[in-house]
Parts: sequence; C-alpha cells; structure tokens
Amino acid sequence: MLHAGVNKYKIKIAKSHKKEIEKKKENTNKIKSIPPEYDRVYNFFQEKEYPKEARKFYDFYDSKNWYVGKNKMKKWKSAASGWINRLKEKQEKEKPKIELEGIYG
Repeated sequence: MLHAGVNKYKIKIAKSHKKEIEKKKENTNKIKSIPPEYDRVYNFFQEKEYPKEARKFYDFYDSKNWYVGKNKMKKWKSAASGWINRLKEKQEKEKPKIELEGIYG
C-alpha cells in the first residue's frame, strides 16, 4: 500500500516536470520569433492582401528594435493586424473625400 502511494507521487512529479519543460520550450519559441524573419512577415501581409505594407511594418519595428513604446513586442502578428486595421480605417476615411471631390470638384 505504501509503495502504490509513492509511485503515484513520482508520476505526479514527472508529469508536472514535463509540463514545465513544455512551457519553457513555448516561451523560448516565442522569444525566438521576435524579431520575425521578413519572409514570415511578408507571407502574413500577403495572406491579408496587403503585401506592400510588409516592408513598411518590418522596417518600422526593426528601427525600434521591436519595441512598442517601452515594452518589447511579444506578438508580432497582433501588431501586424493592428497595422492593417489602422490602414483600412485610414482608407475608409479618405474614400468619401475622394468621391465628394469628384462630384463637386
């Protein structure tokens, strides 16, 4: 009976140790992904149908050493999505002006 409890305890320790190792690997992969390779950034922007913005995004954050304000960037895809969303908003704001200028100009 005593041995069965000890074995269960050893199994729990082994499982928790395995989870810790997996978390460290995940964190290491996240750290390695910043800065991302340009090809990955380009492919992401191409999938979103904004391939010309990839170089602008990459160069902008590369010049800032991949910092957002005072913090090191953690998720470049989220930052890229925000970049695209702001670009879309800007395009939407400019669109009515161009149409009105064509009508009244």
